[in-house]
Amino acid sequence: MNLMIPCTQRFVEALDGFNKPERMIVYRKIRLFMDHPTSPSLKVHRYVALENVWEFYVDRRMRVLFERLDGQPHFCDVGFHSVLEKACRYQCTYYTHMLCLGDDLSKCYPKRKE
Repeated sequence: MNLMIPCTQRFVEALDGFNKPERMIVYRKIRLFMDHPTSPSLKVHRYVALENVWEFYVDRRMRVLFERLDGQPHFCDVGFHSVLEKACRYQCTYYTHMLCLGDDLSKCYPKRKE
């Protein structure tokens, strides 16, 4: 099943900064999150410093930050633990891209919203 998930330019740029194995790990965890959002391995919780921002763990070092808007996650950023500090400086978030996530994770890609 193909998924289209709203995301920010910041999220896209962060993904581009990862090497292919790291990107594949992120895609696998996003797929797990979309299929099983309460999976204990994700450790999903609200980021207490910001009102509507949540996070889940990709691994011990990496996090995905997202907002829940209209019942759907919108990905804000992805990165190492410092991404949490960076999130506190966001003034506003624009979801200008869509993450296209299919069953074949090697063919996942972000694209600009039309």
